[in-house]
Amino acid sequence: MELNGNRYIMPGWYKLSENEAMPNIEDIEYIPYKAKEPKLPNKLNIESNKVYKVRSSKGNAFYEVKMNASGSMVCSCLGYGYRRKCRHTTQIEKEVIISNNK
Repeated sequence: MELNGNRYIMPGWYKLSENEAMPNIEDIEYIPYKAKEPKLPNKLNIESNKVYKVRSSKGNAFYEVKMNASGSMVCSCLGYGYRRKCRHTTQIEKEVIISNNK
């Protein structure tokens, strides 16, 4: 790739000298990718096998909120199915935080 009259090889933006057709592979530093630790809500001390029942906004149904294998809260409502977040999971997370702070 050329940029402002200089030649680079990707990835890493290794700058090639004018007389260099291909880079010396030993000159290119290898930096392994380290993934960040995922933010898991289980740090709230939510039991993984516990199922919470939350009343719907109309009050005529209950939805089940529980923790999945990755540690995030899941809900049986349609809103969660579309957005992967709903007021039911937020409500349970807030209640668990409040009860842990007592």
